Amino acid sequence: MAIKNNYLVIDFGNSCIKAGVYTKSNNRLVETQTVDNKTSATDLIKKFACLASEIKIEQVIMSITARKEITDSFISELNQLLNVDIKVVKQSDFDKLLDLSNIDSSVKIGSDILVSAYYGIKTVHRGCVISFGTVYYCVFFEGNQISNVLFVPSLVKAMQNASQYGMIDKESIPEVFDKTRGLNTKDAFAAGANLLIEGAVDWLSKIYGLLSDHVLITGGDAPKYKNLSKMYKYDNMLIVKGLILLLKEKSW
Repeated sequence: MAIKNNYLVIDFGNSCIKAGVYTKSNNRLVETQTVDNKTSATDLIKKFACLASEIKIEQVIMSITARKEITDSFISELNQLLNVDIKVVKQSDFDKLLDLSNIDSSVKIGSDILVSAYYGIKTVHRGCVISFGTVYYCVFFEGNQISNVLFVPSLVKAMQNASQYGMIDKESIPEVFDKTRGLNTKDAFAAGANLLIEGAVDWLSKIYGLLSDHVLITGGDAPKYKNLSKMYKYDNMLIVKGLILLLKEKSW
């Protein structure tokens, strides 16, 4: 079996595609890109300067949470472009790496949850990953076991719906949530989202007794909550980095 060195690692989410080029020989994430999940495989590859000059991809590793009708054409196009094995991570890939014995065996766990837990276990052992994506999730882990998972719909999407279906002007929806007082509509939304999310994360870290650097923050909405990235560890490429740890563990 030929030894592989250059990987394209992809987190294909409901809203965004996050991707990185990783070289195993020097354990380096060479370049990363974040694009809308409607972006074609061709356009994604074109964004990587390193692929145009120095690196030839030998394998693709993917975590997929988007709908099949969106991802099938992307994978087919990617296969034609690179002509390499495309490994889509599934739950069975975490056998003996994650202890899921406390979870009903009929439950199918999304690869984003599994990769998040695996990354957290490998890096901080006990803590949580909170992802602010299309659906916000918080996964708690200790040892090699997932101990709790929480889901909440995106507040950003909810605000967009308030503008689309309600009587709220689009201009009244804030871009960032960094207020604590609302004396106009925009600041009221910013303060409400800011205090709600910051308070929830603070409370969860307190009741679980977690150090601030054991609370890992990721997801496309995360930068909108300005204080979180100052108080906790923020990494926009957390899933990509978790996939890299997994491919090294599995010797893919």
